[in-house]
Amino acid sequence: MPSQDFNANHAAFLLKLLTHNLLRVYARRKARAVAHWRTPWLRRVLILRPGRLLRSGRRWTLRMAPSLIQLE
Repeated sequence: MPSQDFNANHAAFLLKLLTHNLLRVYARRKARAVAHWRTPWLRRVLILRPGRLLRSGRRWTLRMAPSLIQLE
């Protein structure tokens, strides 16, 4: 959320820039087939995968849906 403080806005911008660059590096290394996609599509394919959190025998397990792409 933007504020009136320049330093706060600058820090938020740098965090967003770092996040974008890390997503690009991850896509380039692990999912080369989709590395050229735009950022919203990379988020949908690589980060926003559906899953179900299950508890069985005092253990928590995360079951993920099958991936649409092959990660290396």
